[in-house]
Amino acid sequence: MSSAEPRRKVVTITLNTAFDYVVSVDKFSFPAVMRATRTSLIPSGKGVNVSRVVSGLGHPATALGFAGQSDMDRYESLASPQLAIGLLPVAGNTRTNVTIVDTARRQQTHLITTGYSISAQNIAALHQALKRSVRANDVVVISGSVPPGTPPSTIADLIENCHAAGAATIVDTGGENLRQALGAKPYLVKPNVLELEELTGAALSASEPALVEAARQTASAGPRVVVVSRGPLGVIAVCQDSDAICKASVKIDDPRAVSTIGVGSGDALVAGLAVARLEDRPLEEAIRLGVACGAAKRYTRDPGECPSDEIQSLLSLVDVEWLTP
Repeated sequence: MSSAEPRRKVVTITLNTAFDYVVSVDKFSFPAVMRATRTSLIPSGKGVNVSRVVSGLGHPATALGFAGQSDMDRYESLASPQLAIGLLPVAGNTRTNVTIVDTARRQQTHLITTGYSISAQNIAALHQALKRSVRANDVVVISGSVPPGTPPSTIADLIENCHAAGAATIVDTGGENLRQALGAKPYLVKPNVLELEELTGAALSASEPALVEAARQTASAGPRVVVVSRGPLGVIAVCQDSDAICKASVKIDDPRAVSTIGVGSGDALVAGLAVARLEDRPLEEAIRLGVACGAAKRYTRDPGECPSDEIQSLLSLVDVEWLTP
């Protein structure tokens, strides 16, 4: 790469950003009146979280999408030399989600709310921002839910525009948004088990063979790689051009861990996969990095935080297994 060429980067698109209000309590119970031991309010959203982890891993990231007009200052406060904030202001308020952290049991509960709506003009402005930001060989991550007013074809349209610019795409969403995305043939999709059940209509949580078959069906619909996240059980990955199955997980038995599986672990997993794609790593190394990032998230309470020292220490502990039918 010549000095005149810009560095390859990860661009994230978050249509439905959120503030995450994280409340820590000791032995949460309901109904009860309890005193919080710690609180924090974090400008967040799945793609924003991915961008923060990517920049923490030493790569440039640009966060695109939307935020409520009165909330822009808080999001722009996340900017750094490695992280550009390109969110577009929209009318209405950014939603606030609530995470309750039970510090004694190392468990978390996440409550999701609804915020602003978007218009056709907002979508058109996002496409223009994407055109200005994305270059050949960038990696674009489209993740999260969509706000009211979003046309059904929006994510597929974004994927196609990214491909036209020569960028690879990773999609982390569910429901009809995931179904629409498959036809645009992203490089990789990362559903969790519940999202894959919704997509296929099959019960998958109790049957690993059924989970693998559902992932294969999803790959045949368009994406080259399907990575199914399974919480503490790790991931299962399949490729469109191979019969092999990749299983990866890491066991953490560490009292320093905040929870058995943290809110934002899936975002950290996606960030690792995106960085590996940016670095042209083979799939096994991508899976290893992604799982290590997701596991490292268990050491922090706040979305978007993912300690790089923990990622590095966990890399060698990730168990990767290749299976053939």
